[in-house]
Amino acid sequence: MTSQQNPVPADDAGSAPTGGGHSWRALFRALVYIIFCLELGTFLLVFPWSPWWHSSLIARLDPGWYDVWTSPFLRGAISGLGVLDIGIGLAEVFRLRRFA
Repeated sequence: MTSQQNPVPADDAGSAPTGGGHSWRALFRALVYIIFCLELGTFLLVFPWSPWWHSSLIARLDPGWYDVWTSPFLRGAISGLGVLDIGIGLAEVFRLRRFA
C-alpha cells in the first residue's frame, strides 16, 4: 500500500510554477504597496503647500503651534518625506519589472 503524495507542498499552493514567476497574490500585494506609496507620497508632497494646510486642527490648537505648523521648514520636511515615499514606490516598480 502506497499513499498518494501531493507533489506541491501546502506552502506553495497557488504559487506560480518554477521558473522565477510570482504568484498572483504576491503580484497583487506588490501592486497595492506601490499604489499606496505613490499616493501617500503625492499627498505628502502637495498637501503642505495647499490652502487647507492652514486650516487644519493642529494649526488651530495653539497660537504657538500655528507658527511651527506653517513654517516652511516643517512643510519642506514633510514634502521631503513625500519625495522619499514616491522614490520607494518607483523603486518597487522597477524591482517588480526586473523580476517579472
